[in-house]
Amino acid sequence: ATGQLGTLLRFGRGLKCDIAAAASLHVDAARRGDPISMGNLGDYLEKIEEAAWTGNVQAAGCMAMIYGHGLVGEKNLAKALEWINWEQHFRAECGEELADELRELKSQCCKAITCPD
Repeated sequence: ATGQLGTLLRFGRGLKCDIAAAASLHVDAARRGDPISMGNLGDYLEKIEEAAWTGNVQAAGCMAMIYGHGLVGEKNLAKALEWINWEQHFRAECGEELADELRELKSQCCKAITCPD
C-alpha cells in the first residue's frame, strides 16, 4: 500500500503531485523489498535528483537512501555520502526519522570508505 500511495503522489492522481513525497514512500517500500517500488524509483530517478538539486531536503535524503541501499542498481556509498552532505547543507526542517536514518547511513558509508573529518 505504501508503494501505491507513492505512485498516486508521483502522478498526482487524487492527490497533489509531489515527487519528493512519492520518492519517500517508494524508498520506504523498496527498502522492505517491494520490486515495483524499486522499478518506480528507477523510472523517475532524474526527477527526484532534479528536486534534490534545487534544495528539496526530502528528495536529497531519498537520493542518499537510493544509493546507500542500492535500491536502483548497485549500492554506491560515495554517491550516498555526497547526497547526505548535500541534504545537510540545505536542511531547514527535516523529519527526525529521516535525519536519524541519514546519520546511520552516513556512519555506514564512512566505515566503508574514507571520509574527511
